[in-house]
Formats: sequence, C-alpha cells, structure tokens
Amino acid sequence: TVFGITRHSFDFVNAEENQDNTLLSNQTTYNLRTICLQVPIVVGCHIINEGKYQMSLFTGPKTKFVFTAHSKQEFKHFKHENLEEILKKRCYYWETGLGVKIGHVFFDFTYDWGVTKASEYIISNTDNKKFRSYRRDNIFSFSVGMIF
Repeated sequence: TVFGITRHSFDFVNAEENQDNTLLSNQTTYNLRTICLQVPIVVGCHIINEGKYQMSLFTGPKTKFVFTAHSKQEFKHFKHENLEEILKKRCYYWETGLGVKIGHVFFDFTYDWGVTKASEYIISNTDNKKFRSYRRDNIFSFSVGMIF
C-alpha cells in the first residue's frame, strides 16, 4: 500500500492567437492537492536477474481512496466564480511499470491509466450551476530508493 499526497495542476490555455502568433497571457489554471491511500495489486516478472543487476516488468489493478476533506482546490481565470470540484472518493487504475535494481539502488517507472472518472462534477457555488467532468487521471511516476 502507498499513502501519499498527490498534487495535480491543469493549465487551460486560451487558444486565441494575436498577430505575432503567440498565445494571449490570459491563462486559465486549476490546481488540486489531495491526500490519498493507494492500494496496488500487481504481478511482475524478472526479465534480467544476474548478480546485482535486476530488471522487472509489472502490471495490475490499483485502487485509490481520496480523503476529500483534506483536498485543496484553486481555480484561476474561469468564467464562473467559487468553483469546486466534487471528487470521487474511490478511483480505479490499471498500473504497469518497469523496475531496475543495481546493487542496493532501485528505480521504478510506472504509468497508471485511469479506468474510472476522477470527479463527479464541478459546481459553481455562486450560481449553483453544475458542470460535467470527464477527467480521468493518467499518471506517470518515477521513484528512486535504496534497499538496506
């Protein structure tokens, strides 16, 4: 199991261009910070296992439990005010990765495909409008560590 703080940052760029062919400076951004518990169930196999060198592939399902009471959100430059994303409390992913171990040092490269949506909807608390959200998290991560 993995317990961690996840930070997401989304930039929505205004696609209008000016005469110089550069993007306008009015950029819409969304920052999200969550605390979650991730439970992966992965199966792997060594493709290299010689002496102090190991390389392995792994894959399997992962469940992420989001503690929404501890999430922080920030919307900037959106058309509506007081926006809040209602997050799903449980999301499912398919994880696949590559692990490399050289002596006591290991490197893990993983990619998580979002199988389910990460949010229910986005609501404007000012005028009580709800907006659909089709956001799925697809996450690439890199880990490095030492085994004692």
